[in-house]
Amino acid sequence: MEHDIFFDGNVKEYSWSIKTKDKVADGADGALSSEFKNPYSTANSAITTTEIKSCDSNSEGKTYIANTTSVVTIKSCPADGESLLEGTVDIE
Repeated sequence: MEHDIFFDGNVKEYSWSIKTKDKVADGADGALSSEFKNPYSTANSAITTTEIKSCDSNSEGKTYIANTTSVVTIKSCPADGESLLEGTVDIE
C-alpha cells in the first residue's frame, strides 16, 4: 500500500505492508528521523528506538517508538524533569 504524508507542505510517499507489522518502529524511525529534530539538540533527530525510561537531560526532546506484532509503544519526553508522556496503539 502507498500513502502520502505531509511535512512542511511537502508530500512524501511511503509504503507499508500488513506483512511487516513487526517493523512499525523501524519504518517510523526511517520515515520521521530526518524530518523531526530534537528542539534541545537540533543537530539530532527527535525520534529514537532506544527506550526512554524517564525525562532527564539525556532524553528531553526525544520520542521513543517501539512495537511488538500487536502494539506500538510511544514515549516522549517534553523537557528535563517533566513527566514522561506514554501511549500505545493497537496493530490490527
